[in-house]
Amino acid sequence: MIQNTQRSIFLVPQDRFDVLRKSSAGTGSDALKAMKTLCCFYRINALGAIMAAGHGWLGASFSCVEILATIYSNFIENPGRPVNERNRLILSKGHAAATHYAILAAHGLMPVEALLRYKDCRDSGGLPAHSDLSVNGVDAGSGSLGMGISKAIGFTMADRLQGRENFNFVILGDGELQEGQVMESLLSLASQDCRNCIIVIDVNGLQSDSPISCIKNIFDLEMLISSMGLVPCVVDGHEPESLMKAFERITGDSVPGVVLAQTVKGYGSTITAMGRDTAFGEGVWHGKVPDESEYREIIAELVKESGDPDLRELYEGFIDCSGTDGDLARLSVFLKGSAADSKADSGTEAITFSTEEAFGDALVQLIEKKSDDSRFSDFIVLDADLRKSCRLAEFQKRCPERFMEIGISEQDMVSIAEGISLGGAIPVINTYAAFLRRAYDQIWSLASQSIPAIIAGHYSGLDYFTDGRSHQSVNDISMMRSCGIDCILEPLTPLRTRGALEWAIGEITKAHESGQKMRPVYLRLHRTAVNFDFDVTSDPLEPISLVLDGSGTWLQSDDFTGRTAIFCSDPHMVKRAMKVCSSAQGKNSTLLFSIGVLPGIGNFGEVLDWLSNKFKQCRKILILDSDFGPAGLSSWLQETAAREELHASMEIVKARGACHSTRNLEQMLELQGFGMDELVRIFTDAATNGR
Repeated sequence: MIQNTQRSIFLVPQDRFDVLRKSSAGTGSDALKAMKTLCCFYRINALGAIMAAGHGWLGASFSCVEILATIYSNFIENPGRPVNERNRLILSKGHAAATHYAILAAHGLMPVEALLRYKDCRDSGGLPAHSDLSVNGVDAGSGSLGMGISKAIGFTMADRLQGRENFNFVILGDGELQEGQVMESLLSLASQDCRNCIIVIDVNGLQSDSPISCIKNIFDLEMLISSMGLVPCVVDGHEPESLMKAFERITGDSVPGVVLAQTVKGYGSTITAMGRDTAFGEGVWHGKVPDESEYREIIAELVKESGDPDLRELYEGFIDCSGTDGDLARLSVFLKGSAADSKADSGTEAITFSTEEAFGDALVQLIEKKSDDSRFSDFIVLDADLRKSCRLAEFQKRCPERFMEIGISEQDMVSIAEGISLGGAIPVINTYAAFLRRAYDQIWSLASQSIPAIIAGHYSGLDYFTDGRSHQSVNDISMMRSCGIDCILEPLTPLRTRGALEWAIGEITKAHESGQKMRPVYLRLHRTAVNFDFDVTSDPLEPISLVLDGSGTWLQSDDFTGRTAIFCSDPHMVKRAMKVCSSAQGKNSTLLFSIGVLPGIGNFGEVLDWLSNKFKQCRKILILDSDFGPAGLSSWLQETAAREELHASMEIVKARGACHSTRNLEQMLELQGFGMDELVRIFTDAATNGR
């Protein structure tokens, strides 16, 4: 894995596209030849963006190149025109954003070199992880699956009202069909007679790293489309001529149609192409970034396949570092803190487990424990197509009879969990914390009826820095509290994570056995590991009291008297607080700091007593909150202080809201208002001014 080293990236220069784009329209032999070359160019530049970011989705980006290229060359000649004055493209399968950006760059909407800022959005020059409205030429945002067709229908309704005849193209993946909104929108497409919507399903047979047939198979997609009153049109998705014939047929038909484009995930290189016979979990090129050797092999294939002698000359100059005529010799990128080193915690010691990794490990340990402890005999783990990301692969392997892969269907998963709980077993729900937003109503159903379940929100808080606003979870605490969930645990360490899981299962088991009502338990889990040099017990409900002594050493002490106290629960906020306090005291040795680490949110007697005591002792309270919503940790602490009639002076630093991608955690913390310099200033002012 390449980290913090200089990497050379080959890009096709902008002027190589101008003639090709214009000559690639239509289905004549010259046009098809130009289109073949153009698609190779697009793949080269899309891969350049992914390489620069050190993160991305090569498989999805490569599989739909011919589809996107055919649409832009023939139907959206100038994507820079106002969106309501031309045909539109909605990329519902957001993982193909790198190709989308490569095409927009080729149309002159950004410099080709801007692709090297993919997922680096510290300022306005960066490109978000998924196609985003902030990028010139993008007609609708993506990232959350299943929304594209609905947006196209909305565009069509607006066009009808205002007398326009624009076509609205939508590209979605076949795995994306598992999102319920897709089925709803296909029915709307027919009922609203949206003939100006041209839907293209990229049918590559894989979702993430596994065959769709192993997860949620649609046995006859043509029949399904036909049964909805739509016209299916099956084509080779890598043949522009076939795609053009399908588009011409659909645009002239009397009913809306759907193009079923048969593709290969990772198409374009023999190295990355993944057929439908790919074994379960073995589709490595879903999210894998090529190493240096693989990268050069892929580019060499694409340059050769393009048949362009000028590009071959440029590439040979790139390889031997000799340069050529200055069009492009070598573009070098210093990948400081790229997504490739996303497991690195900024400025800490060697990394162990993240709480997310510990959660997966704890589930496996419970399998071994269940024979000796009846509490652990009746739990079922549910997943929504994120088995590897949520660290559940080992559990699935060891205990497949207790694992349910629900696919890209969060609402379905949570309602299945409700049935499991009502049936007397314990459901353990897993997905990204951000994706739980899709199942708000189903979570509300659980909580409002006091039906117990464990909801594990993975990649929570700010440490999912690579994938932007659709994947960031900066309002999950507020969302859970708004549903009435009053037990939110945010384990600080792997040991605490294991304790939290066992505690939750034990409490739900007691509730089932006694017939008592119990609301779900929400576990807020983090992707990035953080190490601490103080001892922590496995008790998930025990607060931790830390004080900074005169020598700059953190000690566990219950005495906060006269100190400025920082309260937080997110492991990254705790680590940030420790670093900032040490830095501030290093500049002014008279400053006295303490940190109160909360186990999460809940009306636990011992926690409330501890809080009351600390609020009375300290002279100033600061809160670091990675939830920007109206009901996060800071809100709960304010409510608790008011309820206890504790008139404490509080200052809050909270996340600013959803934002675009960065390449490391430090950059995301800066963007969200947790930069070191700013926090040192805030902490110093608070400690100096007091109440």
